[in-house]
Amino acid sequence: MLRSISLFAILYLFSNSVCCQTPADWWFFGDNAGIHFSESGVVAASGSDMMAPEGCSSISDAFGNLLFYSDGDSVWDRNHNVMPNGTGLLGNESSAQSSLIVKKPGSSTIYYLFTTDALENLGASGLRYSAVDMSLNGGFGDVVAAEKNILLHQPCTEQLACVSQPNGFWLMSHSFAGTTWLAYEITGAGINTIAVSSNAGSSYTTGQIGYSKFSLDGSRFAAALAVDGVVEVFDFDQQTGTVSNPIQISTTNLTAAYGLEFSPNGLRLYVSAGLFNGGLYQYDLTFGTAAAISASEVLLSSDFGTGRGLQLGPDKRIYYTKPVISAMAAVVSPDELGASCNFTDSIVLLSPGTLCRQGTPAFVSSYLSSLIQFDRLCFGDSVSFSTDTVGVDSVIWNFGDVVSGTNDTSTQLFPMHHFTDTGNFLVELIIWKNGFADTNYRNVTIQPSGSLNLGLDTVICSSIPLILDVNEVGATYLWRGGDINPLQTISVDTTIWVTVFGVCDTLSDTLVVSVQAPPTVDIGPDTILCDQSGYVLKALVSDSVAYKWSTGDTIDSIFVMTSGTYGLSATNECGFVLAVANVTFALSPPDTLLLADTVICSSKALTLSVPVLAGVAYIWPDSSTSNSYVVDTSEKVSVIATSLCGSRTDVMQVDYLGNLPSFLGNDTAICDLDLITLDARAAGATYNWNTGDTSGTVQAGVESRDYFVTITRGPCTSAARIGVDVSDLFCEDIECGVETMNVFSPNEDGINDTWVVTSDCDIHTYNLIIFNRWGQLVHQSSEIATGWDGYINGQQASEGVYYYIMEFKDQVVVDVDRQEFRGSFTLVR
Repeated sequence: MLRSISLFAILYLFSNSVCCQTPADWWFFGDNAGIHFSESGVVAASGSDMMAPEGCSSISDAFGNLLFYSDGDSVWDRNHNVMPNGTGLLGNESSAQSSLIVKKPGSSTIYYLFTTDALENLGASGLRYSAVDMSLNGGFGDVVAAEKNILLHQPCTEQLACVSQPNGFWLMSHSFAGTTWLAYEITGAGINTIAVSSNAGSSYTTGQIGYSKFSLDGSRFAAALAVDGVVEVFDFDQQTGTVSNPIQISTTNLTAAYGLEFSPNGLRLYVSAGLFNGGLYQYDLTFGTAAAISASEVLLSSDFGTGRGLQLGPDKRIYYTKPVISAMAAVVSPDELGASCNFTDSIVLLSPGTLCRQGTPAFVSSYLSSLIQFDRLCFGDSVSFSTDTVGVDSVIWNFGDVVSGTNDTSTQLFPMHHFTDTGNFLVELIIWKNGFADTNYRNVTIQPSGSLNLGLDTVICSSIPLILDVNEVGATYLWRGGDINPLQTISVDTTIWVTVFGVCDTLSDTLVVSVQAPPTVDIGPDTILCDQSGYVLKALVSDSVAYKWSTGDTIDSIFVMTSGTYGLSATNECGFVLAVANVTFALSPPDTLLLADTVICSSKALTLSVPVLAGVAYIWPDSSTSNSYVVDTSEKVSVIATSLCGSRTDVMQVDYLGNLPSFLGNDTAICDLDLITLDARAAGATYNWNTGDTSGTVQAGVESRDYFVTITRGPCTSAARIGVDVSDLFCEDIECGVETMNVFSPNEDGINDTWVVTSDCDIHTYNLIIFNRWGQLVHQSSEIATGWDGYINGQQASEGVYYYIMEFKDQVVVDVDRQEFRGSFTLVR
């Protein structure tokens, strides 16, 4: 429900600072860091090419557009490029206030860039200025070569400040030693190089490190003396440029006092101090004495280490650097005393990759607020305009409201204008001082009546938070719970309300938000089923969802009978999810794969086979994977069967005993005086002849008959038979003889060197022995072709008579044909 309400100011916590169109709208500082003061507030700015450990400066035009910035050594244009002639300035990036930019009074294009040297150089390069002409370099600006690094004073301190005065500006610096403050007048005629000197305050023994600042109204001037650990506050005469009536603030906490800044109303002074008692302190300047002001000290933030820069912004907050941090702190309400000033440790986050260092950019104090001021900007109201009238001769206002006709311009110092519509209007103010015209601009947004509508009560998804944005220019906000940001992110069940304190009215609205989670679904894990014919998949889903199986079913469970991938999708207003499970039906390997152990009584190969089953794989001893295996020798055969359901191994012993003899030969006839051997031998076998013999061989020939034998080896047996016919019809006459030598002469002359025996018989067996006359054996041989060479154990036999006995049989095995011959022979040499 939308309604307009009226609340007390206690709900108006603090304003969302906005500003626009001042020369101080763009700040660049630190390590490539920057911020921009826009109509909607201060935001991070990126693109800076400057690395400034301490002092720096920047400047914008009357419309709030960036012109250029500097670290006292180089100058960068609005596109972050170094200007022509923009290097080699004699400032120093290590100076606390290394540079400051002042627009030349009465000029629309000329700016003066003042620079100071650093303490470590003993201020040798001094206080100098260079002119920048924005009409050059295609409107991007150029440092004027003939007006570069012009010396004003040397040596000097690092302190540099500037304030407006009726005819232009006063630029303040200090001599490197002594008590002399130097004020240089800047007017439409240029820079008066002869300074107005004031001898006031502490005597510098060396160039001091630290900031110096004017109050916003120019009536006071302050300087931090880091070396002495004190701060001095002076009265300043804007007519004469002199400082006077120094008040020294000195406490134990001001060791290495560095940065300082006045509150907008000039009644508070903020000081940053470094080293051991580092921190940010507030002092109340309404007290008249140094002791009372020192006693008013309030610690706002403890920060040990080097000092931090302080600078008042166009939004009237005082910004505070935090070295090596990508954020700036701020005193949000600097006119308030103590904790009411609302020190905020992280007021604006800088662009990624950029960092604060010690310094903040320096500005002319009068640049920190627009010369065009106004009150409430609501459609239907008359808007009151005002400006700073010090030294003003005349003004011309142009309200940018063409429809208003003659009422669109005014020459009054404090005019009123009734705008004819809502929206943006560019107000122009031309101020005349001492014959010079200065033109200023400011965008004015005429606000319509406020509008606030959080919408109808709603349901959101937990994965997509609801973003509520009630941003309204110039408004502040108060949400349930105390949050004051215009943007809210909702991700939980809640009833939320907001009050918007707009420029023109105050509105409130309430919204009920319910959170719904995305759908959840589960059908279980991947499953392997062994020796089963079916399986049930069950849907587990969150409430209030629609679901569907990949089979097309919309029931809560399905029965599946085949292997495959099954899915279940679920949807609700917050999303879509899909659950998937693989179901595999598999067979277990058979329990028995091979035959029992077996004996092969032949040489025939044995083929072993296993069943062909889907999903079952086999591996044999030779690493083959077929469904069969051939065995042709004794072997212990193993086979491994595997499937998704496990594995089994089976073993079979195969013994090859080989073929047993089964043939003794063809039936045969022999002489009745002969014998033949029947051979049935086989390794490891036993024998059973019909003759009663049990050996592998038997002699046949005594009588005609059939011979049978049974051969047994292990479980293997065979039988053989042969018929033998014995008859004298088959006996052959043996008529053969032998011849020997009577004399031989083993003298190696090639004649009768060997005693040999010759025969016309078909010799079957043969045996020869030779004796000497004393009956000693000197030679024996079973080969008829081998004679005697006349040597005995490698020694020549002596001459004389030798005796021999020779026995032999012919090829027909008949006992009676065995013959024996005896005789003698003579060995001569």
